[in-house]
Amino acid sequence: MHSRRPKAVSSASYLDSTGKRQQHSGSSSQHGRSMSAAAFKSQHIAWNRELTNPNATAQQILALAKKHCAQFNSVNWATTFHRLAKFHLHEAKSEHSLEIQTLLGKCESVEGFAPQHLATLAWAMAKLHIVDHDLLSKVVHKSLTLHADLKPQDLANLSWALARLDCPESDLMYECVCQKIMYDRGCLSQFKPMELASVMWAIATAAYDYNGEICKVCEVVARFSLKHWGLSEFSPQAIANMS
Repeated sequence: MHSRRPKAVSSASYLDSTGKRQQHSGSSSQHGRSMSAAAFKSQHIAWNRELTNPNATAQQILALAKKHCAQFNSVNWATTFHRLAKFHLHEAKSEHSLEIQTLLGKCESVEGFAPQHLATLAWAMAKLHIVDHDLLSKVVHKSLTLHADLKPQDLANLSWALARLDCPESDLMYECVCQKIMYDRGCLSQFKPMELASVMWAIATAAYDYNGEICKVCEVVARFSLKHWGLSEFSPQAIANMS
């Protein structure tokens, strides 16, 4: 009579000294990976806290970015350039321009830039007056693939930045904006007056004619603005931008 061959023990379990089957701790590697991911996310948040510290100087922000550039995610990069452009503009432009350009080159390969982060990056480049048309072109094309998720503030920041830096790819973005204004019902109602004024200023500055129909776009914007807001809602600067 043949004896039964013992069943093979799966890699997820083993027999202890008493012969009882126990679960392997091999799943700990997966647990370790998830723990590492959680720890990494926590680290990104910690870096952002350092970047947004009101007392952080431009030099400290740059030092942090240079030290951890290989690990920074898209949020860290967007925060870095936003803080430099908004709170340390003069110092960043006059003393750290080359460092900032180098860091911009390092962030190009980072994946996961959301529309807001792309718009922030372009806005910061314009504020710091860093002309890098190759990078801006990538920002434009990436933004267009995410156009459905572009918020009015994103469109305003992108449009303004492209006009300020005279980006050759700007027409692609302005076409997207004009199409939203003309054919996306409810699009204009999501804008604030200053955001819409920035968009229209950018289109006018770039002399974009929307295939000869820019006057129709302006008419739609003007009618909506007067009907829903009135001139009292626009600052003098916004009125000048819309003119």
